[in-house]
Amino acid sequence: MRYLLLLFSTCMFNVCSNSNANNSTLDSSNYKTSNDQPHKKILLELFTSQGCSSCPSADKLLGELIQQDTNIVALSFHVDYWNRLGWKDPFSNKAYSQRQSFYARAMKLQSVYTPQLIIQGRYEMVGSQRLRIQQTIKQVKTDAEEVSMVSVNVQNNKNKIAVSYSLSEETKNYQVVAAMIYDKAVTQVANGENGGATLTNYNIVKQFQQLPAKDKEGIFTFAKVDDETLQHSSVIVFLQNPVTGAITEVNQLKL
Repeated sequence: MRYLLLLFSTCMFNVCSNSNANNSTLDSSNYKTSNDQPHKKILLELFTSQGCSSCPSADKLLGELIQQDTNIVALSFHVDYWNRLGWKDPFSNKAYSQRQSFYARAMKLQSVYTPQLIIQGRYEMVGSQRLRIQQTIKQVKTDAEEVSMVSVNVQNNKNKIAVSYSLSEETKNYQVVAAMIYDKAVTQVANGENGGATLTNYNIVKQFQQLPAKDKEGIFTFAKVDDETLQHSSVIVFLQNPVTGAITEVNQLKL
């Protein structure tokens, strides 16, 4: 497990916002829709890096968890601060490191580390601690939800992917968060701590946006991806308290 001292900035939580996110009107044709889902979805966020020798076991466990329980939704955020160790993680993004730092501040942690798992925005632990993760998931499934998202819709256009959402009520205490993920990637790592290894990562975050939940409806616009990538991609949308980090109403749609 690798630790990194925190370097907080003044733009902790909003750095992941994308200027393409907007509240414009969306054409109602060719939707994929996720309405009220019968079982509560639990969101796991793994902060990982291909440059960290402690991370492959957590990556593998994440893949197992999402295969074993269809009510688990996962995001793999590849941080960039271990790129200096000899291997630049192709999925890394500074914004994902900053998201991890937001959680550290919200939870009053003294450092960030990999692999770190955040469950439902409220519980953190080492990403390879199977028993503790399973116990926390079981606990979270019994927690009550505070706000409901009526539906999430996805429309593929020629040059963009539009994701619209509808809330059951207006709330100024949450942000709506959307991530586009790629379900699985295999990488031959040439250098660094995992040099010579073949690594498999799951539910890799490729695009990530946020909007304040001040209106009952809104739209995210993601850059279009090629057809092959699209077949292995999903959109995940959820509500999050921007102060505490607590997450509710998790939705996932295959593209």
